[in-house]
Amino acid sequence: MGEEVTFAELKELAGSIKEQFVDPYKNDIGALKKISSETKLQGSDPLTELEKLAKILKAYSTKLGIICEPSKLHGNYHAAYTELKNYADSLFYLLSLLPLFTREQGKLYASYLNEDVFTQVLGLLNGTEMLCDEICSSSKENEGDNKDRLISVGIIWASCDELCDIVKGGNYGLLSKRIALSCGLVDDVLEDIHGWLEDPQLEGADDFLGDDLDSIDELEDGVKKMGIDGDDEEMIEIVKKFLSEWQTKIKMIKLLLSSFSKSITLTTGKNIPNLGSKLDELNKLHKQVILHLDELVSDVFMSGAAFDEDEMGPSIADLNDTLAKMVHIIKEISKQDPKKSKWIDVWNNKYFE
Repeated sequence: MGEEVTFAELKELAGSIKEQFVDPYKNDIGALKKISSETKLQGSDPLTELEKLAKILKAYSTKLGIICEPSKLHGNYHAAYTELKNYADSLFYLLSLLPLFTREQGKLYASYLNEDVFTQVLGLLNGTEMLCDEICSSSKENEGDNKDRLISVGIIWASCDELCDIVKGGNYGLLSKRIALSCGLVDDVLEDIHGWLEDPQLEGADDFLGDDLDSIDELEDGVKKMGIDGDDEEMIEIVKKFLSEWQTKIKMIKLLLSSFSKSITLTTGKNIPNLGSKLDELNKLHKQVILHLDELVSDVFMSGAAFDEDEMGPSIADLNDTLAKMVHIIKEISKQDPKKSKWIDVWNNKYFE
């Protein structure tokens, strides 16, 4: 492109970027996953290159945000064209990287990492579309209207920053964030138990039978079926004992989750076959642990005076089975570093003793 660039040529480039890089994939992660390319990396890896390109795209978008200010754009088409072309080239290279992530899913990369990458790429494309639209609709008459331009650049910045954060965290960093959310949910369960132990009350007939009873006789029948006889002290002590024991166990479960996050590094399990799949399984299991905990504690609270520890057996078995699977995977990916894997043996022996 020579020194002389017309506004029509600039708009044509912006339209071409939308047609090639935005329209085929707009809000469609599935379409991004179907991209094919012959990209091969030498002396590098997809995450490293992704970070480089994210930083480059952010830099070009910053320049475009400045150049495309209406008061500067008109009469400065060549500079805008050059930066937009550089941006488009970098975007092409970034999209050509995506098949490498798809190919290595389950091996090098966990599916949750790939989902995060593709989600941020969609955000990047949305920002790109807005920027191209702003360029095409720019005119000397709207020189004071910078709102859309700043929004589009902000979206691009945010997506590029998120991509860099994904690279920095990698499989383990992203998993740690997800586990941290589960730890917060465990805290909620512990808080509920603590609150009940501070002021133990059994769920009564009013809570379970509702307000639509036709007679006192129906209320009495319902109370009898639930085993509520007006003297709940003995049952309260039984439930207190059960919940106190589980309060300790749940604290250990939180310790399992938090200790795993602290023990892992970027090199943990690096040479383990299908590491990505194992981390995906861990990601699924820690969520299941929370579901089982919620179910167990809710069942205890809701059972009221009809509480029967034996009836909690299936929920406990499901929870412990899930924890055992977690322990197995953690041991497997930590076995290359005996010092760092010792804690999981200690936890396993203590919890299941």
